[in-house]
Amino acid sequence: MADYTKAIELDPADPKPLINRGMLYAEQKSYERAIADDDKAASLAPALLNPHYNKGQALEQMGRPKEAAAEYRILLQKAGPDDSALARQARQRLAVIEKSPKD
Repeated sequence: MADYTKAIELDPADPKPLINRGMLYAEQKSYERAIADDDKAASLAPALLNPHYNKGQALEQMGRPKEAAAEYRILLQKAGPDDSALARQARQRLAVIEKSPKD
């Protein structure tokens, strides 16, 4: 964690350490911090798909499926016809959310 924080301090315009630190926060169940890093990474590099997928995962873990689905949709819109592994995973997560019983 400290290495990623240092890298962010050294180059605050690089989204990669933010993405990586966000994943570590999520592993520690610090979902709000993970989401903050994902949002910052997405603002620095709008074409990146990873921040949206990671944020969707964090939101699902927090019990916020509607917001998670919105992040997956953003990812898929940005991915376009791309059939990358990340886009396929986002489609799968979205399908699971959409099949779940509604509140």
